[in-house]
Amino acid sequence: MHSLLLVAAFLAATNSSAQQAFQLDPSFQVGISSSYVASIQIMNNSNILVTGLTNFTSNDLNDYYGSIQLFEDGSRNATFPAFPLTTGNGELKKWNDKYYVIAGQEVSRLLSNGYVDADFGPMFEDEFFSSLQAGDFHIFNDGRILFSGQHLLDDTVRDFEGIYTLVWFSNEGYLDTTRIHRQSNGRMFEFEAYPEGSVPEVEGKFLCSTQGTQYEGQPVGKVFRIHPDGALDTTYQSPLSNFGWVQVIHPFPDGSALLGGAMKLVGGTDTLSLLKLLPDGSLDLEFQLLDYRINTFFASLTSVNDVHVLNDGRMIVVGNFEFVNEHEHGCIAMLESNGTLLTDQFEGAFCGDYENSPIVNNRYLKGITPAPDGSYYIYGAYHGYHDGATYYPQQRFISRLYGLDVGIAERRALPPLQPYPNPAGGTFTLELPLKAPAPLELLDAIGRVVHTQLLRPGTHSHTVQSALPAGVYLLRVQEAQGVRRGRVVVE
Repeated sequence: MHSLLLVAAFLAATNSSAQQAFQLDPSFQVGISSSYVASIQIMNNSNILVTGLTNFTSNDLNDYYGSIQLFEDGSRNATFPAFPLTTGNGELKKWNDKYYVIAGQEVSRLLSNGYVDADFGPMFEDEFFSSLQAGDFHIFNDGRILFSGQHLLDDTVRDFEGIYTLVWFSNEGYLDTTRIHRQSNGRMFEFEAYPEGSVPEVEGKFLCSTQGTQYEGQPVGKVFRIHPDGALDTTYQSPLSNFGWVQVIHPFPDGSALLGGAMKLVGGTDTLSLLKLLPDGSLDLEFQLLDYRINTFFASLTSVNDVHVLNDGRMIVVGNFEFVNEHEHGCIAMLESNGTLLTDQFEGAFCGDYENSPIVNNRYLKGITPAPDGSYYIYGAYHGYHDGATYYPQQRFISRLYGLDVGIAERRALPPLQPYPNPAGGTFTLELPLKAPAPLELLDAIGRVVHTQLLRPGTHSHTVQSALPAGVYLLRVQEAQGVRRGRVVVE
């Protein structure tokens, strides 16, 4: 298989039509020898917080850690506490200057210095709660969390007894006795909140996936929507059967959503790795359904594990696949906003095999995370990375890429903003149709941002009340397609 991959990569690299915009940073090398990286976060000091099951030796089975910290060059920070798996081996999410992480079957909270936050839980000390299996979690602005999976509750006072799949916790890590916990007849997997500033029809709601067929006693498909309090949103009907699994949910502010994993439509036979649903849950027929494939014994495990949407609407998808529509894209590919494969990007790229056991070869990307400096980190379980032109055998488990935003600049020639009245007395109007929320910024003559406002979708007319002193100000609105600019004079 490797020889075939290398030949295909060489042909792709020598094809004059290929435009490899994404450069691997070979100076970034991670010394992890096994077993997988589940999640990463870029810390305020630019170091990298890593969770998963990591081992820096090739033969010491006792040297596995759940959370570690890496320097910017990929080397391990030996002064940062490295804990066993009970402190974090799953999904990692930032909250203020702290980090929530799946730790075994529960959720833990870490301080920025790597130690467990003593002001949160631990959950297993709660007399009303014990976890059977972890799923996903959402962090609210005040630090409360909503936790999916399968959990046993014994709250006889409020009559929450038995197995629950969606449970609320306080920001101290204890069962939230002010909320209604929810049940389904199968473990709940990924779920995701619609982003702040979404259209009113979905703001505050969640898209959820399940292993079961019912939620709160009502029939649901693989993906369903719930209200902010956890009650089922019966207006949302998805066409997905209960086959397979969902690895990633990416909701958009207009109510639509991308789903990655291994899924089937009701009555369908094809396994779909990436699709898009409209705000009512129906399939977006304009979004291209591509063929993601593995030519090995483990072809049934093909899936898209993560999606990162760029500012211009294009998207990077990573996962467990070797080919996309017969084009070699090993674990990573770029798509247009409508799902069309961009064959001139990541053509011939692939991750090398990581032998986890004599019969299982891992080669997958779990996720992609942007960094403040414009770089992107890809991570998962692999030994060696080929960028379509060069093979880098020392790349393992985490790699750093530059240039994913190449090509955006030429797509940003949007019509200028035309505020009225202009000059204005501090209050003016913008006529701007928006399909998604867009931030407006006003900058003074020396480039300082002096006013910000979130423009909501669904209306053409936006009133801006700035209360700024007299002067000339630059207007800037960031949309998915690019940036609009204009100028207003305040008298």
